[in-house]
Parts: sequence; structure tokens; C-alpha cells
Amino acid sequence: MIGSWAVYAIRCTGEGIYVGISQDVNRRYLQHCRGTGAVYTRLHRPIALLGSFGGLSLKAARRTERQLKSLPRTQKLVALHELITRRSSMRTIGNCM
Repeated sequence: MIGSWAVYAIRCTGEGIYVGISQDVNRRYLQHCRGTGAVYTRLHRPIALLGSFGGLSLKAARRTERQLKSLPRTQKLVALHELITRRSSMRTIGNCM
């Protein structure tokens, strides 16, 4: 369905930032917290969901995810901050721990 995808970012142990896409960010974040999400978040445990923004097509979400993942950590944080603060659908969820 067009417009039903979101990009989200998770702060992980070891100063890592994980970026992913989902149609249900809350469910996906809980999967990462339980260790049943991506391999990266099994090795670098989630600390907190930094934020998410939705209303994207699958193609746009994948493109944004790929662009963000290709950035160095500092640039990724700046880009995420800009994207999340520009989007009115921004949400944050509590910590895993």
C-alpha cells in the first residue's frame, strides 16, 4: 500500500545507529529489543528508538534507508535529525532497557 511505510532509527550499544523500514515501527522495534530483528541489532543491542517518519511508499522508504545507511555516523545523525524534525508524523518510543 502506498504511503504505509516508515523509516526508523535505533541507537545501539557501541555507539551504533541502526536504520530500517517497517509498516509497523512499534512491532519492529520490539522485535529488535527481543533479539529477533536484524542481525546487527542482535550483535549491537538496541538502547532507544531515536525516531521514525512515515507516509512513504516502499520504494521511497528503501531509497531513504539505503541513503542513510551509506552515511558515516555523524552525517547519519544530522540527516536523521533533519528528516525527523521536518516530518509531522515523527514518533519516539521508550527504551528497550
